Amino acid sequence: MSIGVETFACQILKAKTRVKAIDKCHKHSDIDLVMMIFKCLYCGYEATQQLLAFNDKVVIIGQIASVLTGNRQKSIKAGYNDYISKSISDLELQDIILKHFKNKMN
Repeated sequence: MSIGVETFACQILKAKTRVKAIDKCHKHSDIDLVMMIFKCLYCGYEATQQLLAFNDKVVIIGQIASVLTGNRQKSIKAGYNDYISKSISDLELQDIILKHFKNKMN
């Protein structure tokens, strides 16, 4: 069974650049989930560190097109809470989000 996006979010903010994403996170300090989608996994590491510097409670999930051995471990070490590769089904994404927010949904 699939759960609609409204179950997870009252508002979805999008940003096309790291700078804009960090700015939006500063302006919306109640953000609790960030999905980082990059062509290069290493591009998100710096943004992750900047986000965690002012919001250490935010859940950060990284996504990248290429699947290379060790990317998941490197991502977790860099501060991501989880890592997904493309392509992922809606149900898989839902399961990952639920894993990080199951206590908040009760």
